[in-house]
Amino acid sequence: YMTSNAEATTNKIFSGNNITYENPDIPFLSVLGYEAYLINEESTGWKSDMKNGEKVTPSYKSNETGAINEYSLGWAGNFSNIFFVGARANLQSINYNANSSYSEAFNNRFGGFTLSNSLSTSGAGINLKIGAIVMPTDFFRLGLSINTPTMYAITNTYNSSIQSNLYSYNQNKIVEGSSNNNGSYDFLLQSPVELSLSTAFILKNKGLLSFEYDFKDYTTSKFMDTNGSFATYTNENNDMKDMLNESHTFKVGGEYKLTDNFSLRAGYAYTTSATNSNAQKLVLYNTTRNDSEYFIHNNSKYISAGFGYREANWFIDFAYVKKTIDETFYPYNTNIIVAHYTELAKSDPSVIIPDAVNPASIITSNNNAVITLGFKF
Repeated sequence: YMTSNAEATTNKIFSGNNITYENPDIPFLSVLGYEAYLINEESTGWKSDMKNGEKVTPSYKSNETGAINEYSLGWAGNFSNIFFVGARANLQSINYNANSSYSEAFNNRFGGFTLSNSLSTSGAGINLKIGAIVMPTDFFRLGLSINTPTMYAITNTYNSSIQSNLYSYNQNKIVEGSSNNNGSYDFLLQSPVELSLSTAFILKNKGLLSFEYDFKDYTTSKFMDTNGSFATYTNENNDMKDMLNESHTFKVGGEYKLTDNFSLRAGYAYTTSATNSNAQKLVLYNTTRNDSEYFIHNNSKYISAGFGYREANWFIDFAYVKKTIDETFYPYNTNIIVAHYTELAKSDPSVIIPDAVNPASIITSNNNAVITLGFKF
């Protein structure tokens, strides 16, 4: 990947004054590879330190922490116990940190390398949520809600580095290399609009059965610069239209009252893929981030169970939710590599076209327990 990026540049020389993290004509990831002795320039062009057919053992680690906090000011109205409406203005704050590393150990000789990236995201957003419920009868209700796009102002701060320790085929000795770079940038992000349609049936004052459908069109997400212009991110916004999907979430839930005070609850939800199955990540030459890995979202599933207890002046609710995310993981975009060497092979039959990297199947499970205690005055 580093070699093919280097070969595709118009500036072939990384040495001297040309090897710089600020030169937009040189792919930053290839600069890291050059400084770590993973790729080298020869008379016939750029060459990887690996031989054709050499195998590696890859590994990937990621640690993520953070939260989105929301502060709301709302109003709700009740009209004859038939029509209910509500609106909320929301201010959100974002705090997110991610540290990832991709490593390869060479199988047939000593050494390998580790590519590390840390990202810190902070910012704030604002949106409006509007909803309504209609109860034409005592046993049936219908609801509709709209969440406007959230407008975020975000700052990303990052650090990227590489470390290698290998027995080089070309130099026949152990070499070590490392490099790192820091940076930050500000931008605006507009999230997609969200629509929800729900219905519920009350079963003889003993139970409740509800259904909900949520729609979110990720293709309408947009990046802007700090002046609110879309032009700076034209390519990124066009790519999101091609790489992302319309996402659909289907929910079903039920509640049954064992007594007038105690209820049992359960639910299930399924979310379709937010990412096109053919999506791929392009690491721009002039970016100094090196997190080339990407995930293709396939689906998400939710299973929940809980109970509630109510008295005249207070109540307590407990809920357990298990969320399972099905994703496909790529350490880097091998489609670019295969396409590059396929093009070279047209003029040079001796060029070997490498195989695409087999992606990994990732299943992530999150378990959450929530307790709510409320008092009525």
